[in-house]
Amino acid sequence: MAPANPTAHSLRGQYLIHSGDLTKGLEEMEAAVRLGPSQVELVEPLATFHTGRGQFDQALAVLRKSAELNPRSIPALLNLSQFLFQKRDVSGAEEIARKALSIDSRHLKANLFLAQILTVTSRQ
Repeated sequence: MAPANPTAHSLRGQYLIHSGDLTKGLEEMEAAVRLGPSQVELVEPLATFHTGRGQFDQALAVLRKSAELNPRSIPALLNLSQFLFQKRDVSGAEEIARKALSIDSRHLKANLFLAQILTVTSRQ
């Protein structure tokens, strides 16, 4: 494996985790994010791993950092917004979803997600 290839590290990490080697898998996925911190597609598997292990603070930190490094990336913003929504931070989720829509007001997924958030807030 190429030592400086973040995608290779991420894929290897995911393979190792699915094979049961959580420690080495996590090391590989963390290496991927270190090597390619602005590559949103590398962040999501790491955040998913942390979420699956109940490590919500670590997952949130990874998603926040991704959004900070990629402030105009709608996928990075939506990943963060969806995580906040799942953790019942509805106002935080709405704020981030609106930020994503300020970049592209016609983005379908962002519009659908904001509609979902607003449906929940109208019931409260």
